[in-house]
Amino acid sequence: MSYYLYQLSFSTPVHFGDAAMGGKLEQIAPTISADILFSAVCVELVQQDRYDLLDRLTENVQSGEICFSDLFPYQVIGRDVQLFLPRPFLQLDGGKERQIADMQDARQVSAAKKLLKKQAYIRALEISSFMEAVAAGELYTAESSLHAGTDTMVKRVNTRGEESMPYYVRTYSFAENTGLYGIAKLPEDWRDTFQRIMESLGYSGIGGKRSSGYGHFTLHDDIMELLPHDNDTETRLNLLVDDTEMIINLLDRTESPWQMCLSVLCPEDAEAVKGGQYQLKKRSGFSENKKHDSIYMVAAGSCFRKRMEGRLLDLSGENDDHPIWRYGKGMYIGL
Repeated sequence: MSYYLYQLSFSTPVHFGDAAMGGKLEQIAPTISADILFSAVCVELVQQDRYDLLDRLTENVQSGEICFSDLFPYQVIGRDVQLFLPRPFLQLDGGKERQIADMQDARQVSAAKKLLKKQAYIRALEISSFMEAVAAGELYTAESSLHAGTDTMVKRVNTRGEESMPYYVRTYSFAENTGLYGIAKLPEDWRDTFQRIMESLGYSGIGGKRSSGYGHFTLHDDIMELLPHDNDTETRLNLLVDDTEMIINLLDRTESPWQMCLSVLCPEDAEAVKGGQYQLKKRSGFSENKKHDSIYMVAAGSCFRKRMEGRLLDLSGENDDHPIWRYGKGMYIGL
């Protein structure tokens, strides 16, 4: 199996619902979790009547041969493609405390902490610098700033009832030369198939309110295999030239003291998360106009001492005639 990187360039506004905020139409997230991506791929295969591929997909996911990251922001500045990763939910002990000189210094430290808290993503090339700052007990100031897009509140009218009722939908529009990228671990014979599925999904759209024309995208380029170098890790670090190189290195660091999850995760054993530093994320959704019970999963950016495989949940009930999958497998980088 190999890792592949693919980039989504959106041609329309998007509506990515956020269950953590109640799932209301007025609330959105700027990115997509791996479980939403997996569900969208499954629905696309059903609409194409490709149940053979759907069965293969779920079997390969359950066996660990296929796994997906969440989708994260990217931006292109000139010839520089900047890939961003989630900020690690990590606080290390043992670092020296920053000494406060005076009241002005205290205000600057406070402002820097607030800014860092709002900074959900860090450029891949800067992840090592971030870890060094955290270990030293220092505040990290990002060198690269992300300008992915803007959100807008749109007024709509529901005409299905006896009386027309207005409602509001919040949408997100990606700026020019920005979008989302993901990482997929795939067997070699799945590469072309996955690319065709994603190209087809781009026409169908991803996220909510697709019937209103939201969520359409094209692949920025063909999916790219992330090939490791023959150099040893120490030498490779000195040869890094872009974010892709850094991600290749981090995916390969299975022995690092911290492993950061790049996808929503449902651990097989709740005890396994002890000793980690993580956040939980509320997940919910609909299928065939039926709302599923909400569950809590580990969010991308959570860090653990070892890589946990996670699982693919079947949320179907007694009255359902087919499985209803919720993706919860893990993909990791070493920190």
